[in-house]
Amino acid sequence: MSTIDRNITVLLMSPLPPPAGGIATWTTILLAEAKNHSHIKIQHVDLAVRWRESIDLSPHLQLFGGSVQALREIFRALIAMVRVRPQVLHLATSAGYSSVKDAVLMFLTRIFRMPGIIHYHTSAIASYQNTGGWKLQTALLAMRLAKRVVVLDSGTYSFLKKVVPPEKLIKIPNMINVERVDSLVKQFPNTGEKKLTRTVHFLYVGHVIPQKGVVEQVEACAQLENVELHLMGSVQEKFRQQLEDLAQLREGASWLHFYGEVAEKEVYQRVRISDALLLPSYAEGFPMVLLEGMTLSKPVVVSDAGAMAEIIDKDGESPCGICVERESTESLKQGLQRLLNSPESWPSLGQNGRRRVEEFYSSDSVVKKLIREWEEIL
Repeated sequence: MSTIDRNITVLLMSPLPPPAGGIATWTTILLAEAKNHSHIKIQHVDLAVRWRESIDLSPHLQLFGGSVQALREIFRALIAMVRVRPQVLHLATSAGYSSVKDAVLMFLTRIFRMPGIIHYHTSAIASYQNTGGWKLQTALLAMRLAKRVVVLDSGTYSFLKKVVPPEKLIKIPNMINVERVDSLVKQFPNTGEKKLTRTVHFLYVGHVIPQKGVVEQVEACAQLENVELHLMGSVQEKFRQQLEDLAQLREGASWLHFYGEVAEKEVYQRVRISDALLLPSYAEGFPMVLLEGMTLSKPVVVSDAGAMAEIIDKDGESPCGICVERESTESLKQGLQRLLNSPESWPSLGQNGRRRVEEFYSSDSVVKKLIREWEEIL
C-alpha cells in the first residue's frame, strides 16, 4: 500500500463553535474538507471555552478557570488515546496559559509512541521573551516534545527557527472555503448596484475589545468626515459606553453602529455592502475575518500585527489593502484617509485580495498540506 493510500486516524484537539473564533472556524473547515479524503479518519476532541464570555480576558479567570478545563482536556485526550489508538495527535493552540497543557499532551504522545503536532494559531510567541519568560520556556518544552511544530506567519517562523530544528518547523497558513462563501452570498437578495453617496461604510467584525484596536477605530473615524463605522461582535456594556462617549466628538455619535454577535450569513451580507474591512489589532495570528473580507473582494485596512501584512501582500506588486501601525490612532487615521482619497483603487484592491485567497489560502490546498504532514510524519 502506498503512503498516500495509507489509512490514518488523527486525534484532532481544537475548539468548535460556539463561541465563534478563528481556531473554531479553522476546525469547522478542516473537518468538512477531510471528508473528501477517504483514507483520513479524524477523532475530534472539542476544546472550546464555554465557561466564560469570550470577551472576558481577565488573567485570573483564565488562570484558574483555564486550569480546571486543562485537566479535563488532558483526561479526555488520554481516554481517546486508549480507546481510539490514533496514529497522530494534532493539537491547535494559542499558547500563553495553554502551554502547560500543551506540554503535557505532547508528553503523552511520547508515552503512547505516536507523533504529536502542535499547531500554533498565534503570533505572540516571540513576545513572550519580553512579557513572561515562563510562557516561552513552557511553549519551547511543548515544541521539544512534539514531532512537528506548525506556525501561521513568517515572523513566528523566523523567531522559532533559531530554537527549533528546521526539519521540525513548518509554516502553513490559515484557510477559507471560497466555494462555501460564494454559495452563501448567492442566497442574498440582489439589491442591485449600491447608490452613490458621500458616506463611506467601514466594518469591523470580531470581539469588540480594546486589543482589537476598536478604540483607535472610533477615535480615527471621529476625525473623518462622511464615514460610518459598523462594529459586529459581542461587547461589554461598559466598553460600549466608552466607545459611544468617544464617538460624541462628531454628529452626536450617530455614525457609530453596534450589532452584537450575529449569524455567519449576516456577517457576509454586511461585508458585501460595506466599503472596506478594518482590523487594526494589537496582536493577531492569521485572522479568518480578513480572509473573509478578501474573499468578498473588499479592501482591507489592517495593523502590522501577526501575519496580516504578509496576507495583504503589503510590499508586493498587488497589495489588497493598507497596513498601519498597531496601537496608533494617528496611523490608522492616515491609512483610512489614504483609502478615502482614492476610491478608484478600491475595486483593484478587492480583486487583488480575492486572487490571493484563491491562490494561497483556499481550504482545498491548505488541507492537502496538513494531510501531507500527517502522512510524512508516520
